Amino acid sequence: MFALPKEREKCEVRDHCHRARSEGVDVKARRKLIIASVLCLVFMIAEIVGGVLSNSLAIATDAAHLLTDFASFMISLFAIWIAGRPSTQRMSFGWYRAEVIGAMASVFMIWVITGILVWLAIGRLISGDYEVDAKIMLITSGLAILVNVIMGVQLQHGHSHGLGGGHGHSHGSSKSNKRGKKHKKATAHVNASSTPCAASPTKRIEGGVAFEPEDAELPAAGLPSFSYQNAKLVDPGLDLEIAAVLAETAPGSHHHGGQVGREAVNMNVRAALIHVIGDVIQSVGVFVAAGVIFFWPEYAIVDPICTFVFSIIVLFTTFTIMKDALLVLMEGTPNYMHYAEVLQIFQRIEGVERVHNLRIWALSINKVALSAHLAIGANANAKQILDAATSAVHLRYNFFETTIQIEDYTAEMENCVQCSVPEK
Repeated sequence: MFALPKEREKCEVRDHCHRARSEGVDVKARRKLIIASVLCLVFMIAEIVGGVLSNSLAIATDAAHLLTDFASFMISLFAIWIAGRPSTQRMSFGWYRAEVIGAMASVFMIWVITGILVWLAIGRLISGDYEVDAKIMLITSGLAILVNVIMGVQLQHGHSHGLGGGHGHSHGSSKSNKRGKKHKKATAHVNASSTPCAASPTKRIEGGVAFEPEDAELPAAGLPSFSYQNAKLVDPGLDLEIAAVLAETAPGSHHHGGQVGREAVNMNVRAALIHVIGDVIQSVGVFVAAGVIFFWPEYAIVDPICTFVFSIIVLFTTFTIMKDALLVLMEGTPNYMHYAEVLQIFQRIEGVERVHNLRIWALSINKVALSAHLAIGANANAKQILDAATSAVHLRYNFFETTIQIEDYTAEMENCVQCSVPEK
């Protein structure tokens, strides 16, 4: 059985297809967006006033950008709320992709407003109207930098950083070996910082493989790599082939697991953060332009020029979030999941003749589903193979949902186009 150190609750094994769901509204993401929305609205009004008083198109650009941010924050808050709704018979997968749609709407909005501002800057260049109040422009842009930094800090605070961020070491513990004489199942010791289990007070584990308490820990990011010995310590009845696969898929007993089991940032918070980064860049540009105009009034043309330059920068800052959103909508395999490795795990199970229709796709940016067909030999035990496949894949990856179909192997599968492994 498994539990975290210093905890004595009974750990219940889960043999079926999904892990504990994190239903409900993402409270942390909602709180971040509400704070950012209030700051954005207050200073947007201040920038509109400053832009009118200074006659600066660059300040107006920044104010319009804040208006876009505020609207996108509202879209994101709605998306977070609707994503927390339970699934229905019509929406059987739930509403998780609402946050992706909200993020895309936010990005599209900033592209539209950026195009409008570029058009206004072109009109100012043609007319030659560059008269601005540099002093008001300086004060307003300086305050804009401060407010955007505050918004960025509160949005950034508390989430995992990037794709990396954690690694674990697996060791066959001598203490575990000694305890094996006393208990039917011994301990696998993982040298990594621990995180709490998802469910309480009863701990559930997917895959049908259980751990003893006291010595076992969950890594902070990713899953531990399992040596051959540790895989057998986890469950003495674990198939030899599975134990070998677990060792092979994590060479050197050293696994940098930040990409595999990372806690992804809520996509709408990430989109909001990218908006704010664009605002900071633009506000710095406006501040520099205001300084140039203040000391050298004859160079007032930098006001519309700044609009061009920083509009391009803002567009580029949105490409990454749009790329990730499109990957989810196209049901692609996330970068931190390894298709070939999952395929190898299934192929090495004794009795499995062929693996086909292996599908790994993202329900949302941090919820990944898997389905596969395992074609087995005539004398193979379907129940044992299903248990082994479920255990092996969940030991290596933290899939949100899995569906594994067992079927009889036929020679026709070798020449079937639909049963072939897809290209990279």
